[in-house]
Amino acid sequence: NNKNNNNNKNKNKNSNNDNTSSAPPDLETYLTNPPSLPSSTPKSILLPYLTLQYNLALTLLSSNRPLEGKTLLLPLFQNVILPRHDKNNDSNGNNNSSTDDGGIRSLSVEISFLLLDCLIHSHRGLPTDINSMFSSPPLSSILAFISRYIDSFDDSSSNNSNTNTSTTPTTGGDSNNDDNLNQLKFRLHLYKARILFH
Repeated sequence: NNKNNNNNKNKNKNSNNDNTSSAPPDLETYLTNPPSLPSSTPKSILLPYLTLQYNLALTLLSSNRPLEGKTLLLPLFQNVILPRHDKNNDSNGNNNSSTDDGGIRSLSVEISFLLLDCLIHSHRGLPTDINSMFSSPPLSSILAFISRYIDSFDDSSSNNSNTNTSTTPTTGGDSNNDDNLNQLKFRLHLYKARILFH
């Protein structure tokens, strides 16, 4: 009976080892080689992918791991968000898309703000020159992207107001757009101030 019990224990140990070896890759493995998608990926696939990456980076930042958050989001911004945005822009930088691309543009802006958070936290306490930080390619391109989005938001709001006549009843939609625009402008100024006083 003792021999049988020992054999059963050994079998259980082996089965546990087999289960461990077949486990999915951990977070560290995922961060070293995250899956990448082309900027032309359909929005039905891209939107959940961006949402997953955003939530994962937010978790990393909340866990005081801003460098890993930056490592996750920076390639996403440079290889997916910027090319997709630039593809929808004309030579003057005006966005040709009349919609929010199924929520991808607004989520891309939220990812950009989160990437700024990761950059600011990862540079906190370091003797970084402000001018070099503002002129660094990642930071300057992120700020420019958010500014272009706000400008396109502002242009669409002004165009909508120009098409309305004085006899058209107001439904409150324009005021909501104005509130969103003001919030975006305030957030951008706030992040620039955080960079200055990091």
